[in-house]
Amino acid sequence: LNGTGVGEFLGINKSDAVIEIAKENGQTASTILGGNLVSMAKRCWHYDDAIWIANPDTMPQLLAAASSTNIPALRPARNEDTAYECLARPIFFNEHLETLGTAGDILLINAAEYVEGIYKPLNTVESIHVRFIHDERAFRFSVRNAGAPWWSSPLTPKNGNATLSPFVRLATRA
Repeated sequence: LNGTGVGEFLGINKSDAVIEIAKENGQTASTILGGNLVSMAKRCWHYDDAIWIANPDTMPQLLAAASSTNIPALRPARNEDTAYECLARPIFFNEHLETLGTAGDILLINAAEYVEGIYKPLNTVESIHVRFIHDERAFRFSVRNAGAPWWSSPLTPKNGNATLSPFVRLATRA
């Protein structure tokens, strides 16, 4: 999510393809409104394949947020095998996102548009010498890979003015 791309994967938050959705007019600090979520959804490329990721601090705001039709934005999990849903898409809570009110506290992503490449396949090595006096074997596994968002910039659609991207985040609300 936050990698720099230097010696680690390039995170979604560092990508030039991210669209940042501004807060609503008159929106108070550290809040999430239904309008914010709808704005994010309409700018997400292939929303039907997207997932939401949010900091756990956002949960009370998401439970209170409603769209203009007064439909709850967040639907709690029905059982242990299902995720919470936000606007009919799965939402996962992750402590690695920014705290409530900060840009990146909630993301809407189409993970299929993030690519990982393996340029050195899995290598396994075994040694009976390293822990010989303890009657143990030692194993080493290594792989060389890299990952980054597939898109380098948002898409300008043929019809319409608003750009689309598989990576959308809510801006700071201060």
